Amino acid sequence: TSSAVSSCSDTEARYANALRKCSVEAVKLLSSGTVDMTTFGAELYSNGLLELDALYTILHTVGSSPSSMSFDMWGAVLAQVESNPNMFEVFMDILKKYPTLQHLVDRIYKYV
Repeated sequence: TSSAVSSCSDTEARYANALRKCSVEAVKLLSSGTVDMTTFGAELYSNGLLELDALYTILHTVGSSPSSMSFDMWGAVLAQVESNPNMFEVFMDILKKYPTLQHLVDRIYKYV
């Protein structure tokens, strides 16, 4: 059973690490204006990747720039995937809906 447990945590680590390695690029892409942060955030929330209060805070912090919103959302998703690896594919499915993020999706899978 110990090998099953370690392989499970290896997978978890791989998912989170893949996302982490692409963080800079992801935040750049998300904040470039091609992705509506409110819509994106709402999708994250409705799929269980973001708490409602976190979403509200991210979207309504005074002076929030798209890049800080992107950074906060990405961080929140990363935390979710770290604690629940099943959320990785859920998140990837959301990213795949955005043509401008396709390159990012491919890169993340390379690291997994």
